[in-house]
Amino acid sequence: MATSIEIEAKALLTKKDYNKVLKHFKLDVVDGYIQKNYYIDTENKDLRKLGLSLRVRRLNGYVISFKLPMAEGLLEKTQTLSREQFEDFETHGKFPEGDISDFIESLYINPGDLKII
Repeated sequence: MATSIEIEAKALLTKKDYNKVLKHFKLDVVDGYIQKNYYIDTENKDLRKLGLSLRVRRLNGYVISFKLPMAEGLLEKTQTLSREQFEDFETHGKFPEGDISDFIESLYINPGDLKII
C-alpha cells in the first residue's frame, strides 16, 4: 500500500483556453483514454459522514484509493487490486483484504458493509 499527501488544484477550461494551453506549452493532442471510477460507501454513508472517500479506479488495472482530509490536503492510501479481487467485490460484496481493509476496520466500519454506490 502506498501512502501520500495529495494537494491538487483543478481548473475548468473552455475549449478555446484548452487549445491556448496546448499551444503555449507546445503540446500535442493525445488520443483519449477511458477511466472509470467506482465510489464505495456503506448503505448509511458512514465514510461520507466522516469526510472520507473510497473509490476504485479502473485504468490499465484496478487501484483502490482511500482519502482522508488533513489540515492541508488529503492523505491518500492506495492499493493495487487484481481484476479478480475487484470483480469479487463488485459481484459478491467481498471487500479486498489488505491495509485499506485493516484501516477501515480501525474506524469501526465493517468492510463487509461496503458497496459500490
